[in-house]
Amino acid sequence: MAINYLVFPYRSYFFKKNYGVSVRDLQIIEVLKRRNDTGKLLIVDRPLTVYEASLGRITHEDNYIKHISLDLIGPLKGRRWTEECYTELKPKLLSSISSWDNVVILDFTPIANIHTIKIPHNFYWYDLIDNFAIHNRFTEIEKELVRKKYKKTSSHADIITGVTDQALSSFPQGKKHTITNGLYDVGNCLTNSEPEFKYGFLGFLTDKFDLAFIEQLAASDPNFSLVIYGDSYDKLLVRTLLRTPGVTLKGRFKKDDIPNLMSTFEVGLIPYLRSKSHDGSPLKLYEYLHYGKPVLTSIDYEITGDSIINYNHEGIENTISRLKDLLNDPRCSQHTKAMLRNEDYLESKIEPVISKIRSSLEIL
Repeated sequence: MAINYLVFPYRSYFFKKNYGVSVRDLQIIEVLKRRNDTGKLLIVDRPLTVYEASLGRITHEDNYIKHISLDLIGPLKGRRWTEECYTELKPKLLSSISSWDNVVILDFTPIANIHTIKIPHNFYWYDLIDNFAIHNRFTEIEKELVRKKYKKTSSHADIITGVTDQALSSFPQGKKHTITNGLYDVGNCLTNSEPEFKYGFLGFLTDKFDLAFIEQLAASDPNFSLVIYGDSYDKLLVRTLLRTPGVTLKGRFKKDDIPNLMSTFEVGLIPYLRSKSHDGSPLKLYEYLHYGKPVLTSIDYEITGDSIINYNHEGIENTISRLKDLLNDPRCSQHTKAMLRNEDYLESKIEPVISKIRSSLEIL
């Protein structure tokens, strides 16, 4: 029995083109594409604005529904526009799936009203991606729209998945299923070059970045040097980092760049302010460990072990001392890689959900 997926991603084709398959929704989509029990898979991107279309952001891939919205006022609302912007896609959408059976709607959108009751389908899978109800980049009005979406999916979805039990705490017990992030299509080797930097960070720079810790680490570790790869959404943070001795900012990267980037530093950082963090299961945690990089983190996640140090528990001096012992051990990289298991791959993590979908479809 083939399963046909109608997918509403959070990240657009344009994001994928710029950054690669580097985030949860795009990774789950790619895993589903490769499965033998997947029949058709159609991606319904958010409609492009006239301005976006003028910049050439139209995709030419066959498995996308392409649409340019002529609404000139709605996009001025930012994320709030996405609540109803998919409504104008309905004719194209219904025509595209008119001959389908075993239809699964997979929805990653935090605000959009998909109107699933008007779309013929057999199963509705909603994935939070993140806990947008507490997202540091969302306004209070946008967070209220997220809560509205979550309340609706609680009633209509057949299964609701998220990265942590806490993110799913408000959803019905019989519908929710935790899927932490996992390994996806990581390269198997590093370049042979010696690391240029002691510390490294891969990801977007936002106001949840723990700048105070970086400054403290720079002042306390005589061997401090830090390279940061990723776009920034906070100009003040960037200016401060550029003034911090030993910090180098490299800017945007793509998923395919990661093996080479990992070879440039010894220790991976996940320095997020606990008061602003919404990342219950960072993808970079798995990537650092896969490449044998010990991790300094501010928060305890689903994987723990000697190669992961929570600097909020240890204090700066103990953190540096423990890290020195780790890096002096010639087996450090080998032991760090061994912390990951086969079940930590994303393919394994979504298997229980696919099994539930198959069981539901077989009953019909």
